[in-house]
Amino acid sequence: MIKIIGLRKYFRVGFLRKKTWILKGINLNVNPGDIFALLGPNGAGKTTLLLCLVGLLKVNEGVLKIFDKDNNDLSVFSRISYLPELPTIPTHLNAIEFLTISAGLNNLNISRKEILSWLERVNLQNDLKKRIKKYSKGMVQRLAIVNAFIKDCDIYFLDEPILGLDPLGIKLIRDLIVEKNKEGKTIFLNSHILSEVEKTASRISVMNEGKIVLEKTVDELKGEFLYLKYKNLNEGEYKKLKKKFPNCKRDEDQLILPAVKENEIPEIIRTASKFIDIYEVKLEKESIESIFINHIGNKQ
Repeated sequence: MIKIIGLRKYFRVGFLRKKTWILKGINLNVNPGDIFALLGPNGAGKTTLLLCLVGLLKVNEGVLKIFDKDNNDLSVFSRISYLPELPTIPTHLNAIEFLTISAGLNNLNISRKEILSWLERVNLQNDLKKRIKKYSKGMVQRLAIVNAFIKDCDIYFLDEPILGLDPLGIKLIRDLIVEKNKEGKTIFLNSHILSEVEKTASRISVMNEGKIVLEKTVDELKGEFLYLKYKNLNEGEYKKLKKKFPNCKRDEDQLILPAVKENEIPEIIRTASKFIDIYEVKLEKESIESIFINHIGNKQ
């Protein structure tokens, strides 16, 4: 559905208009029905990539296809919807006026009843007469999300969709994303809220310094880790443990072993007990947050 090969994008900056490469050879595939999350630190190039995808920026090199067509093909635009990171909405209008005008500009036949139904779903039904300039940041974000979702599309591109939302607003938008996906729609989202990505996404890519450094399904990413709490581990015993378990790490009073299967635990405990006194054993899945930090490090 979305295919990107060797995509490169630069901007000219400074007095001498020097080329600064923002996207440095992106290769990416998004399948129909995915909830695809693009993660990365500030300045990684996520928004630039999204703007290229929706045709608001022209790519300098590489291939970018949506529905097997060039992304700037006019037939593509009718099948996608886009929520920008910082939506600009005319503040002198109320919500119904804004959505009615927006629907008309997109050649959508949306009734007032449908608009009211959408506004109720994001808890804006009590603010119908209020001018948007009096909305809070979270209310504006919920209205912008309605504007993106009210159009029936095959792909929804969402840049930081829960930015500025409170916990109730986050749940409302999460439910809308899941609902659209159950209808067979593809969701492509950028987000910094890793806990929400973990709850909704089916596939994840991590981007850093203009490159994709990781791309896998959520199930593939979240391996299981065995945590062994111990007492009395000196440096000599730890070196012996490292020979037995090369991938193990020490964190304060616990030993961490990655990619452990449940049936391997008894033998691991028997072996480790020769070197340390174990008083607690835990098997946990790795979080998206720890995966993100491991691939990005401290770069911001």
